[in-house]
Amino acid sequence: MTSPSPAVATAAAVLSTVLGGIAVVITRDLASTMAPAAIAGWRYGIALAAIVPIAVVLGRWRVSNASLWPIIALGVAFYGIYPYLFAAGLAKTTAARGALLLATMPLMTALIGSLTGVERITRHRLIGVVIAVFGVAVALADKVETERTSLEGDLLMLAAAIVGAGCQVALKRPLEAHGTMPVTLWTMVGGVAVLEAFGAFSAGFPSLDASGWTALLFLALVSGALGLFLWAWAIRHTSPTRAAVCVTVNPIVALLLASPILGEPITPLIVAGTVLVGVGIVIAARA
Repeated sequence: MTSPSPAVATAAAVLSTVLGGIAVVITRDLASTMAPAAIAGWRYGIALAAIVPIAVVLGRWRVSNASLWPIIALGVAFYGIYPYLFAAGLAKTTAARGALLLATMPLMTALIGSLTGVERITRHRLIGVVIAVFGVAVALADKVETERTSLEGDLLMLAAAIVGAGCQVALKRPLEAHGTMPVTLWTMVGGVAVLEAFGAFSAGFPSLDASGWTALLFLALVSGALGLFLWAWAIRHTSPTRAAVCVTVNPIVALLLASPILGEPITPLIVAGTVLVGVGIVIAARA
């Protein structure tokens, strides 16, 4: 079977990140009725329940014994350590500063990928990453406040970017060896296990109305199962850096959604930043 082009793989990563940006808005809404750990636990628990029968029917759930526990450990890092650092960082800095610091993940991914020999940093790829990160900085320029921030918060967000970047790079070889479905399945097993350890299901069955369940099922099945599968598929069929540069779409989506949902204006800086992020992703995809 012919491998998909880098452009197709990058499009899958962009779509996954767009779904992730929508998930941020929905999660904020659900946070008024559910604890954050419970939202994450039920989101990924339902997603895992949806993926298991599909993987079994397709016969795409097996991985080698030697790879099983490392893949589950990646799930623990991606769904446990990374979200913790992200949440802890946002508690001590502003959302805009946090988003900007997290947008450095593509640069971290390129560096880690190069140092570990997983990928080679090309000129086009580096230029694309820098333009995309600069685009996020432009879009957030009038929102990055210095109040209510601390060096600790900034360092926690940078640590989250490093852990996230490391996971992108570490996933590449297992995905190539075992395929998208098995790796997605077993990383989610690790993720749900660590969320359970953090007490994600201690509050019992969620008490939600119809709109709440609609939001939670969207988080689980669309942003969760589909979004994570698309992300893993993109990493498998392109370089970790090409996929990671699409992370810069996340804060852009949040800013654009803030207009119809929160009534915040779409400023010229947001428009300019969005264009720059798009240009950066296109350049990185061509490398």
